Amino acid sequence: MKRKLQLRIEIVTGAIDLIKLVAARGNSNLQSTLELTSDLTNDIYEFDDFLAKLTDELEKGKDSDSIKEVQDYMKFLLTKIEEAIPLINLALTTSGANLTGGLPSTVSPGRLLQASNYVTLADSNFKDSKQQVGPAFDLTLFQIFSGSSNVSWKEEMARCTVKVMRVPSKNLEYSYKLIVTESFDDDRYHDSSEPSVKELDVAHVRRLFFSASSKLLRLEDRNCPVLILKAKKSSEKEDDIEWTAFSEYSKAPGSDSEDEEENFSEEDNDRVTRKVNAARNLLYANNTPAVGKEPPKLSESIENSSTSLSLLEYILRLCALQGNDQQSILKVTDERLAIYLADESSESQKSRSKREASGGKDWKKSISPPPAEITSKLNNLTLTETGLE
Repeated sequence: MKRKLQLRIEIVTGAIDLIKLVAARGNSNLQSTLELTSDLTNDIYEFDDFLAKLTDELEKGKDSDSIKEVQDYMKFLLTKIEEAIPLINLALTTSGANLTGGLPSTVSPGRLLQASNYVTLADSNFKDSKQQVGPAFDLTLFQIFSGSSNVSWKEEMARCTVKVMRVPSKNLEYSYKLIVTESFDDDRYHDSSEPSVKELDVAHVRRLFFSASSKLLRLEDRNCPVLILKAKKSSEKEDDIEWTAFSEYSKAPGSDSEDEEENFSEEDNDRVTRKVNAARNLLYANNTPAVGKEPPKLSESIENSSTSLSLLEYILRLCALQGNDQQSILKVTDERLAIYLADESSESQKSRSKREASGGKDWKKSISPPPAEITSKLNNLTLTETGLE
């Protein structure tokens, strides 16, 4: 019976964890199942507390009454788990939830590997002091304009340097902050003599949205990729939400650099163009490309201008996963990784409306699965007198 209970607990804890994650992402069909899994989780926690007390009693000397009590408790918990498993299976089947470990189609494998390398490198170099994760990003910061009745965005920092930092924490092994430092090198006039600094706890980030177009912010004068973050301002108030958006920095039209470029004569431009083409052709010849392949065009590098912003997105997602699970991304399951990498902007408006109407929580809500040490406590129990081995 002891081995049977161990297997049931290991199976059901993983299922409960995935149900909570899928329900948090807006699958309202699983909301009722959460009540069942919540009760089952509480029973497992109570059993864990009971085992802790029983262990203390057994160290002083075996008590036949305690052994009989744990036998009854194990039978009770085993019965509840076996009754819940068919209902959980039915709920998952009818909900249409995708629990496979495959990566979403929107995920870039190359960008994911690059972000993963930065995260693991920062982990290996972390020595109880701030450690930067990945490169610094040259971006523009936007925030919602609070004085408008409609949702509108305003440019908060024309140019800023954004860094993801792993920081020491007394209670957590993995803790990250997003540090935004204003840059005055933006061809703008600034009233303040000191650049402003904004810090955001990655653990407070609730959702991430990435869009290849700034139409998501309704900015008519911009057409560039944007990354939007929904985060709590403080850990005490659940509804105290702050929206932040980033786009890649680009010099404004009419800047000094552009004025200097206009001073070049046509002859200078032709000479520069010839040198660039000669260098490109020489590089192409040395690389010996396949037959029929043309040299890369300038437009290709322009099309990849969103890569640094997408890299920041993947770094934030992986850091959020490590911070929530408090373990390395190299140890998490494929299912959890796939859920954290799912693109929020591809979620349908219908699903979002269902989630908000049903009071659903966000994907970064801290999830506490049943205690894993139950298995070790069960292994330490020797109930030979009752034949439960």
